[in-house]
Amino acid sequence: MSVQNVRPPNPPWTELEGSDDRAALAIYLSDPNTNIPIRDVSNKNDPKADPNFETLTFGLFSYCHEQMRKSIVKNGIKLLFFCTQRREKYLDGDREKYRAKRVLAGYYKIGWYYEVDSGDFMLAARSGKFVFPGFPLDSLSTYLHGDKLNTGFYQWKYLHEKTPNLLLQLIDDTPDATREYLSEISRLEKKALVNFDFMYRTRTVGFSWKDAPRPMKL
Repeated sequence: MSVQNVRPPNPPWTELEGSDDRAALAIYLSDPNTNIPIRDVSNKNDPKADPNFETLTFGLFSYCHEQMRKSIVKNGIKLLFFCTQRREKYLDGDREKYRAKRVLAGYYKIGWYYEVDSGDFMLAARSGKFVFPGFPLDSLSTYLHGDKLNTGFYQWKYLHEKTPNLLLQLIDDTPDATREYLSEISRLEKKALVNFDFMYRTRTVGFSWKDAPRPMKL
C-alpha cells in the first residue's frame, strides 16, 4: 500500500458514526521545558507520541489510553478534548512558589478509526485545534453552568449535556495556536536529538503519515 493511501479517509480507515454532542476529555503529559503545553517530547526515558498533533491521530504511534480509544469507537464519540498539567507561579508572602494546575488545551473532531488488533483502535481526526496558554479547568465551572471538569478522573472522562458544545465554542473563539505547538515540538525534538542522539528512543526523526504503515501493520 502506498504512503498516500494510508491517510484517511482511504482504507483501511473506517468512518466513525456518532454524534458531535458526545465527547470525552483526556489528559496528557506535557513537556516541562516549554511554556506551550505540548506533549512531553523532552523525556529521555519515555518521550510521548500522543496527542500526535502532526498527524491529528491518537494511538497510531503509541499505546496510550487504549480503553478510551475503544470506548470512543464503541460509543460513537466524535469530540475529544485534551487537558494537561502545567506549573503556575504564585506568591506566598514574599516567596515565589509553584503549583500544578490542569488546563484545557484543545480538541480533535474524530473522523475515523482503524482496528489494528482485536479491541485496539487507532483514531484519526478530521480537524483539531489547540490554544495557548489554555484554560484552567478549575476556572471553567461558572462558564459550564456548574459542571466541574477537574474532578473524578485520572486519564479521561466522559462529557455530557451542554458541556461539549460550550467547550467547543470556547476554543473556537480563541486564536489558533496549533502551528506554535508544531513548531515547539520540532524544536524540542531537535534538542533531544542533540542531547540524547535520538528523539523517541528508537527514532531520530519526528512523525508523519509516511511512518504510518508500520504501526498499522500494513
